[in-house]
Amino acid sequence: ASFFGRLARDLHASERQVVADLSGEQARAVADAPGAVLKISHEEMVDGGFADDDTEAALLAAARGMVDAGPRAVVVSRAHDPSLLVTREHTYTVRTPRITTVDHRGAGDSMTAGIAVGLGRGLELPDAVRLC
Repeated sequence: ASFFGRLARDLHASERQVVADLSGEQARAVADAPGAVLKISHEEMVDGGFADDDTEAALLAAARGMVDAGPRAVVVSRAHDPSLLVTREHTYTVRTPRITTVDHRGAGDSMTAGIAVGLGRGLELPDAVRLC
């Protein structure tokens, strides 16, 4: 088992929230762990073999399959398009305020941090994702 998969499972067993921003095999390991919130970009969904293409339908189907396997939720960031949030019970299209992009590097990390802060402050997951 991978380090990230073990870590996510151990933290879940200790009743800690896990918010992960990973790709490839590390994302797959966390996707198999219960209770985690996995943030992954549309490009990483395709490159990692989770989704066949980057259409909304393909991304939603892949995220639903991932949630069925373990994580609490999958958040798919989509650059200029609204993000997708998939839980066992609901699917959300998350629109956030438009901002002027100066440099896209670090945007996913910032989004993940915003989700973690929102959850840490007691927000419901959809509201935490809307912070970003």
